[in-house]
Amino acid sequence: MITAGPLRWALLGTSLLFASLGVLFVCQPEQATALFGIPANTVAELVYVRAVGMRDVALAGYIALLTLFASTRAVLIVLSMTLVIPAGDLVLVAMVPYGGPLQLGLHLASATLFAGLAIWVRTRVRSLDDDGRPR
Repeated sequence: MITAGPLRWALLGTSLLFASLGVLFVCQPEQATALFGIPANTVAELVYVRAVGMRDVALAGYIALLTLFASTRAVLIVLSMTLVIPAGDLVLVAMVPYGGPLQLGLHLASATLFAGLAIWVRTRVRSLDDDGRPR
């Protein structure tokens, strides 16, 4: 568990941010596409945008719950693997002519956020012994 302090609040704030984005994508997919960088004009495209929203809601949930209830190492592993999401989003948006610098920048900011959080958590892991107690 990530104990009280700035790191915990940063993780929970990130969870709230992605939960909010997820809800926006699910409830207002037409407006949310401007943030993601891929337009949604057909029913199939709107379904895809909503799926992205559900992914973000799930992401928010597992980061918040791991922060509150799991080991610091578990949080580090999940944050590190979560980098796949914004990296994939960057590739997808770069492949279409609709995404511009704003959308690419948002996905890059997301990747930077998760990388920064992972590095911050990593400093915590280094200060713990194998049983999770401070050294």
